[in-house]
Amino acid sequence: MTILIGILFTLFSAVLVLLVVLGLPGIWLMIALAGIIDLVDSLTHDDPITFGWVSMAIALGLAVLSEVVEFAAGAAGAKAGGAKKSGMFGALIGGFVGGIAGTFLIPIPLIGTLAGAAIGAGLGAMVGEMSREGTSFRNAIKPAGGAAAGRIAGTIAKTFFAVVVWVVLVVAAFA
Repeated sequence: MTILIGILFTLFSAVLVLLVVLGLPGIWLMIALAGIIDLVDSLTHDDPITFGWVSMAIALGLAVLSEVVEFAAGAAGAKAGGAKKSGMFGALIGGFVGGIAGTFLIPIPLIGTLAGAAIGAGLGAMVGEMSREGTSFRNAIKPAGGAAAGRIAGTIAKTFFAVVVWVVLVVAAFA
């Protein structure tokens, strides 16, 4: 039965990794599923639990780190493009709002969310930069491009973290 649970977890969690690419909380759902399996294990038999606290702690730490990286990537890209604090803040807000809006306005899986987040981060950085006195549209373009590129890089990085969390939990399930 433990092997079957491990196989089912492996397959279902692979789908959850793909949700991360779409901007959905696949890492957190994967960890929640592992936690539920461990809880059921502890309530139903004396055998060791499937994942254990060490692998769960590693998975949680990686998940938190992935959120920080993704959240900060758009702002870091804007800063690399020369944005000031207002542009960086605009990139953060714009990337979040754009990701949600893009999911619905561009109903193509993956592309809508990524495009929306990148466009939103860029527009947010541009609005933030142009809100400063003396900043022209021309001067706001470079920070906006940096914010868009940073947001895409953040999503790629978070997907990498999701794969690592998946590997950690799958290895723990079969150890």
